[in-house]
Amino acid sequence: IYLLFKSFTGTEMESSTEAACRIVDEKILELAYSITSRINELYLIDLRDDSFLVPFALHLSTLLFRQRAGAHISNPLSFTFKYDCPIIYDVAVSISIMLREQLSLQINDDEITFIALHVGAEVERQKTTADKVSCVILCPSYHGMAEALRNRIQANFSTQLTIVQVVSYEHQIGRLKFDLLITSMPVHTVGAFETVQVTPYAKDLNYAAINSAITRIVQRRHNQVLHDNFGRFFRSELFFSPAPEARDEFELIALLADRLMREGCVREGFRENVLARERAASTAFGSVAIPHSVAGDDVVRTSIAVAISDKGIRWGGSIVHVAFLIAIGDDARETFKSVYESLFGLFTDASLVDRAREASSFDEFARFIRSCTETGA
Repeated sequence: IYLLFKSFTGTEMESSTEAACRIVDEKILELAYSITSRINELYLIDLRDDSFLVPFALHLSTLLFRQRAGAHISNPLSFTFKYDCPIIYDVAVSISIMLREQLSLQINDDEITFIALHVGAEVERQKTTADKVSCVILCPSYHGMAEALRNRIQANFSTQLTIVQVVSYEHQIGRLKFDLLITSMPVHTVGAFETVQVTPYAKDLNYAAINSAITRIVQRRHNQVLHDNFGRFFRSELFFSPAPEARDEFELIALLADRLMREGCVREGFRENVLARERAASTAFGSVAIPHSVAGDDVVRTSIAVAISDKGIRWGGSIVHVAFLIAIGDDARETFKSVYESLFGLFTDASLVDRAREASSFDEFARFIRSCTETGA
């Protein structure tokens, strides 16, 4: 993300507010700080560092210039970024809503993706050891081969992996705790870890397989959070199969939001806040949609309303079969990202959407979610 950010935004400058003040209006810097403070409250993602604020403020200045000049820059990542980095994209949509309110800007999908690149670069920069996947490398230390392999993995996956240890023999991995084994030789040890075999001097080092393994490990972490908190988020009163009759996404959101209101889960204004988020950018991903509010102060009790439609609901340019209207209160802010990522990861799998469509009762739906998210699923 960081390399894409520099390439597409053309931003590489001294990261200090003193330097930014020489070329960016002070009001823009103040607005950038105000927005990042709000994002921290909503998502618990802290962007209030000069490494983000300075290039972001510069980007806002160029965005304002382009808007006044009627200029438009297309972003070839607009479609794929939403699917590849859903939570980062969602943060960017929230920022775009705040910019529209403060500066009366009309921000399209291309501009939202540019903002997402800024956010993604900073999130990756801040990743801690706890956020990363722990990795052991199994490779003979012959003519520096193990060290060369370690260096290549570190160079390509430093923001995703923490290398716990490099070992030369298979029996050495038995005493170690880790998520991913990258090995240069076949192994017979079975454990609670993913295994990827590589050829140390191969050109691409099986990078695609390593990336896929990391994605699966991270998805399982998110799924575990959803599994452990299912009863906290879902209730039978907020489950609808079949979904209420609705002409489009806005009508369905209104119906589900009204039900949340009657159940005492949300405050006045929640419905309009969700609709405003939906107007900014569709929350549909294929045949699943995950609408939610970005206000932060309109939720009384953390809840998720579920609507399942076998025939489908028209949702912008998509037909949605499963919709989750999420109401996240302050008590569940820390788990929001994992729950969102888990639902997104599960329901962008067409086969799981088909299985979910078969759930005609809350108990069937609960069994389905728990079976998909339990350890080892």
